[in-house]
Amino acid sequence: MKGALGVLALPLAFVLPLAVLSGGGDSAAPKPGGGGDVSGVPTEYQAVLKRAGSICPEVTAPALAAQIEAESNWDPAATSPAGAQGIAQFMPGTWASAGKDGDGDGRADISNPQDAIYSQGAYMCSLVEGVKKLQASGSVSGEVLDLALAAYNAGLGAVQSAGGIPQNGETPAYVERIKAAMANYVQAPGGAGGPGVAGASAGGLEDSSPVPGTFAPEAMSLPDPTPGAHGTALITPRMSTLITDVMSNYPQIVQPALYCWDAHPYNSASDHPQGRACDIPFYSCAADPQRSADPSTGTAAGNAAANWMAANAGYYGIHYIIWRGQEWDASTGVWVPYDGAGGLYDTTDCSGGHYDHIHVSVF
Repeated sequence: MKGALGVLALPLAFVLPLAVLSGGGDSAAPKPGGGGDVSGVPTEYQAVLKRAGSICPEVTAPALAAQIEAESNWDPAATSPAGAQGIAQFMPGTWASAGKDGDGDGRADISNPQDAIYSQGAYMCSLVEGVKKLQASGSVSGEVLDLALAAYNAGLGAVQSAGGIPQNGETPAYVERIKAAMANYVQAPGGAGGPGVAGASAGGLEDSSPVPGTFAPEAMSLPDPTPGAHGTALITPRMSTLITDVMSNYPQIVQPALYCWDAHPYNSASDHPQGRACDIPFYSCAADPQRSADPSTGTAAGNAAANWMAANAGYYGIHYIIWRGQEWDASTGVWVPYDGAGGLYDTTDCSGGHYDHIHVSVF
């Protein structure tokens, strides 16, 4: 049975064109049940909700699940009189620009729940960035998630015009319904909630499931797109896909310290010379607590990015991730203490222990 509000027929945000400029984070802490942890959802949507809820820290899997409940009550064939379609109730015009391939089959299909849910997470994160811009300019006030949900329902322009949540009757009820329902989807401590759901690990890093299958070797054939690229350096297509999405999802790290290919003469086993690795400049060193606390590039932001990559490892073909003295490997899906590449690096050092950057390697 649908809730009291029923299926909301028209998320007006889907009618209006949206141009969201990229920018840094704000000081708001991630909401409870953050990242991809989720429970109480249909099994077939658990994995994609985990990925969609790991795109940005403000938009969690429980928030997306509660939003789907309000939009379609989990009906992938839902339609509205205005023409909204699918489990996330996208308007076709918005889908044309916001739709993404969520299951890796090469198509972005509005009627495919895997695509729609992943696109919902990405679109909500774009609204978060738009809201942050409005907050920075003093145009709106309120909690970021509340305002992003209001923008999903009424449009970012309506949120700007109202200086916050539009008081039109429907939108405040929409936001409150979703906020109230989020608790129903928060995973219980200890990892309960079904297969493939992450459990708590070291200091904000989340274990995940092992990555099944194998990935064919790739040659270096595409330019390193990072600001720190060395001349005409090349990387593999798999690495290019991942780092391009990382730069899109985390624009604050697009700076000269971000690079992929490197000769790495001091480590003959490194993936950097093979174009299969990148170093991403987040910071969590004890030497500079203020920098580590930066909400955009500090510890919490780095944890969110590392968890997002681990959650999406199967999609991108990620082999391992190193961050804050911990290493995640695709074969186990578990974070363990980093051994410094067999003792080559001092893991107590800011750089050697990877406290000043995330290292990610692909197959």
